[in-house]
Amino acid sequence: VTGSAYYVAPGGSDSNAGTYSSPFASLNKAWTVVAAGAMIYVRGGTYAFNSQQVLTGKSGTAGNLIKVWAYPKETPVITRSGSYTANGGIFFKGNYVHFKGLDISGYTQIASGVAAGLRAENSNYNIFERLRLHHNGKGMEIVNLGYTEHATGNLVLNCDFYYNQDPLSGDPYGNADGLSIEWITHAEDVNTVRGCRFWWNSDDGLDLYHNEGALRVENTWAWNNGFIPGTFTSAGDGNGFKLGDTVANYSDVKRVVTNCLAYNNKMWGYNDNDAKCNMELFNNVSYHNGTPGSFYGGYHINQSGVPYYI
Repeated sequence: VTGSAYYVAPGGSDSNAGTYSSPFASLNKAWTVVAAGAMIYVRGGTYAFNSQQVLTGKSGTAGNLIKVWAYPKETPVITRSGSYTANGGIFFKGNYVHFKGLDISGYTQIASGVAAGLRAENSNYNIFERLRLHHNGKGMEIVNLGYTEHATGNLVLNCDFYYNQDPLSGDPYGNADGLSIEWITHAEDVNTVRGCRFWWNSDDGLDLYHNEGALRVENTWAWNNGFIPGTFTSAGDGNGFKLGDTVANYSDVKRVVTNCLAYNNKMWGYNDNDAKCNMELFNNVSYHNGTPGSFYGGYHINQSGVPYYI
């Protein structure tokens, strides 16, 4: 019901009413009763789920978001139990939803495939705020599958992505990005990353693989990526900000990076990765990136003759 509030707590039950004093146990149950404008408050504590939380089939509206928020001054930790056999954590598909304050962690890689702590697929106009995505096979991914679907208007705000790794892949450690916004098939789609931090991810901090859309990155830090987390043992690619690739060639500006910091990443601080589009990079810092003595360093932009600004 629009404007309703529902509660989820570690000691709850999915047969409860979902009230403050009689909370649900799972996001899955809460998702069955929400409508545009509704709030799901997730109480603090650890949720060791036996099955994947699949949040699909529901959307808010521009004026009435569905909100999935940590209860004020509490930290809910979304993780898995010992009997949980999937690689990934929360699977989400929807529009106009605001996630805030959740810790999504412990979805370490248990098979050769790589799945994220949070996967948002074909989802639009959502806010992902103050999330902590760590100790997973990959932190988070926003993806667009199919040519009739979109992934646009999403804001990733003040989130932390760290200690994600994929040692069981065919290319060990080579797919565990902090955040990937990838397989975006529509040139008109636009997403934003603001105020985020990426560190100790075994591949890249931020990765825009096969992203035909536009992206703004603002006030964001990336450091110590490309190593086995917690060490300086070489792992995956190790770019702080990987800004490509694109399949097609574009004459307009599709990457805008401002007020960002890339420090001590294994390879490049900022890498176009064959994104064939104009880029604008303003007021950024790149320091101590690349293996000492190698040709890697701060910026690897303009490899395809693309105009850019620093």
